[in-house]
Amino acid sequence: MNDNELNAEMQQWQECVEGLGKYRLPHGKTHICGAVENWGCPYLHPLRALVKSKDESRYVHLCNLREADDGWKKFLGETNSRWDWVFEQIKRQNCKYDFRVTPMPAKNPGERSSFLKVQLDHLVETTYLRINEKNYGFITPHLSNYHSTEYTIRNLRKIFHHAQKQGLKNTPSFLQLASRKEYMPLSMEQATATAFPTTGELSLLENIFINDIPSLDRQKVVLPIGGQGSYAQRVSMEMEYSGIYNILAAQGGVGKVKRLKFW
Repeated sequence: MNDNELNAEMQQWQECVEGLGKYRLPHGKTHICGAVENWGCPYLHPLRALVKSKDESRYVHLCNLREADDGWKKFLGETNSRWDWVFEQIKRQNCKYDFRVTPMPAKNPGERSSFLKVQLDHLVETTYLRINEKNYGFITPHLSNYHSTEYTIRNLRKIFHHAQKQGLKNTPSFLQLASRKEYMPLSMEQATATAFPTTGELSLLENIFINDIPSLDRQKVVLPIGGQGSYAQRVSMEMEYSGIYNILAAQGGVGKVKRLKFW
């Protein structure tokens, strides 16, 4: 991109405005952002529109925020850096995704569900546990039809039993499971715990287990994107449930990332 193209694109960024679902183009009735990817613009772009030209069809991202203050810019920059590997895997697999933004920080799944008008069982929760000095990740939708989605000793024994059938060796003993402790990777917090940690945090995980629910594979689900603070608590990613496994397995390997029944 030459200087003239860059200046023109920057000008388009400055002209991004919200207008009751209508967006104005620099030279027409509708206004789109010149940024091709979500993180190419200092504004967040959770909305997409299909733009067709004579030679190609592509998605561009529409602004739905009037302002991008310094806090948003800092948060977007940090996420872009932290999630380089996620965006690369999404690109390789042509995975469809969107971002969803709540009007205020969502402190828990109930608030996220209420703000975004999505069912609780379409929200994905990630829990990290340290068992026998090894770190594990557990990913599942928030299943309201179960009495508990807590990781009790009984539930964990079932999970590791299924993992053993898939070739996992040296599974924890009853006493080791009893002394389990929750831990939080440094790139996230309780309200933003995500299935996609940094590459460094991913390397420190012994295994990642994903609840295998084939009926949800093509269902769009919502998950936090990590980070810390009020900006991070407002942003979620939306993608098909199967995409979570595909992205993690492509990066971490099928030996580390396993789909199996949890309950």
